[in-house]
Amino acid sequence: MGIEENKSKVQGYVEDILNNQNYDKYEDYFADDFVGEGGNILGKEGHIQSLKNRRLRMPDLHFENKDMIAEGNRVFALQQISGTLNSGSTKGKYAEWLVANIYEFRDGKIIAGGARVSDSLGLLQQLGVLPSGEAIQKKME
Repeated sequence: MGIEENKSKVQGYVEDILNNQNYDKYEDYFADDFVGEGGNILGKEGHIQSLKNRRLRMPDLHFENKDMIAEGNRVFALQQISGTLNSGSTKGKYAEWLVANIYEFRDGKIIAGGARVSDSLGLLQQLGVLPSGEAIQKKME
């Protein structure tokens, strides 16, 4: 498969599986030996369960590819994630943040992938768990 086909697979994964929860299409995108999130997610069942767990915490979870760059058998995707938290002290709070994912392909299927960089600080500030940059600056003045 070429780089454009790989980018198309990442886009399809985002729409079909991440946004529309159509897990029946899993085999269209992923190899049987998929490894994700730095080795913490192994195979189809582990990956789907991880996605379902995320959806429980954030029922309106939405992913959008902002940019994709591909070379060889890898696709770098800058993705915006958004949603409203469903539990804990941040229940009802909406947030948007960026993640950088790298997907690796073999024979037209994703064999590895996961967030390499995430704007966790911005996410925690939006949720009110950490003070904003402006609030920190005011305290320092």
